[in-house]
Amino acid sequence: MTALLELRQKISEVYGRYEAYVRICTKCLLAFLVFYMIHSQLSGSMNPRSLAEIVVATLIAVMIPIDACSILVAIFVIVHMLMISVEAGVTAVAFFLFLLLTYFIFKPRQSVLITVMCLAGMLNLTGAAAIPIGLLCGPIAVIPAAAGTFVYGMILTLRQNSSVLEASAQRLTSMEKAAYFIKAIGSNERILLLMAALVVTIVVVYMIRKLPYSYAWAIAIAAGTACYVLTVLVGNVAFGVTVHLLYLSISIILGVLISSVLHVFLFLLDGTHTEFLEYEDENYVYYVRAIPKYSVARTDKKVTTITKAGDGETSEEDSFLDDDQSLDDYFRT
Repeated sequence: MTALLELRQKISEVYGRYEAYVRICTKCLLAFLVFYMIHSQLSGSMNPRSLAEIVVATLIAVMIPIDACSILVAIFVIVHMLMISVEAGVTAVAFFLFLLLTYFIFKPRQSVLITVMCLAGMLNLTGAAAIPIGLLCGPIAVIPAAAGTFVYGMILTLRQNSSVLEASAQRLTSMEKAAYFIKAIGSNERILLLMAALVVTIVVVYMIRKLPYSYAWAIAIAAGTACYVLTVLVGNVAFGVTVHLLYLSISIILGVLISSVLHVFLFLLDGTHTEFLEYEDENYVYYVRAIPKYSVARTDKKVTTITKAGDGETSEEDSFLDDDQSLDDYFRT
C-alpha cells in the first residue's frame, strides 16, 4: 500500500507539472479518433482533403473548452449526414437541439459523455465505458451516455440504409424519407439493447457504490460487469440480436481494468472519504462511522514593535503608538 501511495503521489506531481500538455494531448487524441471514426463510418474513403478536414477539426477542438467539443462533434456529424441525406441531417439537427435545450443548458460539463459514448460505440467498446461512468458520475449521467449511444445508432442506421434512401429519392417525399429514417433507428434492436444495458449498468454500479460498506466499489464493479453481460446475452436470446463475443469480452476486460485502476487510486488510497468500521469485544458489537477531521494549521504571527527614538533597546512590550495617540500626532512630535 505504501508503494501505491508513493506511486500516486509521483503521478500527481508529474500531472501537476505537465497538466497543460496532458490536457492538450488527451483532447487531441480523443478528437482525432472521434472525427476519424465518424468520417470512416459515413464516408468510407479517405483522401488528402478528408484528412485535412479531420486535422482542422481536431485543432479547433484542442483550442476550445472540453464542454464545447461535443457541439463541434455534433456539427461534424450533421455535416456528414447532410452530405448523404438531407432528411437524416435534419433529424440529427432536431435531436441535438432537443438535447441542448432540455439537458445541456443545465449540465454542460457532462456533455463530453456524448463524445465518449459515440466513440465507444463505433469501436464496439460500449461496455468498457459503462462501469467507469457509474463509478465516477451520478445516475443522471445515463442521459448523455444513452444520447451518445443514440448518436452512434443514427450513424450506423444511415450507413446501413444510405443506398435505400438514395434509391427512393424520386419516389418518396422528404417527410416520408425522414419518417423512414426515424423508423429505422427505432427498429434497430442492437442500439436499443446497448442503451438498455448501458442504463442498467450505470444505475446498478452507482447504487452499490454509494452503499456504506468498505468493499462497495469492488462489489459495484462485479455487479456492473454481471449486469452488462446478462443484459446483452438476454437480448441476444430474446430478440435475436447478434452479439460478437470477441468484442464483448474485450469490452468487459477493458472496463474492469479501468474500473480497478479507479478503485485503487480514487477509493483505496483516498484518506478523505468516510469509512464504516465494525469490531466487537466480549459484550458488544461496535459499528463505527469514521469521518476524516479537516483542520487548517494556523501560522504563528510574530509582531515586532518599534520603540520611539532614544529609548535604546527594542522591547516587544513597547507599543508603536500610545493608546490615545494618532499617527499624525506621532509624526508631529
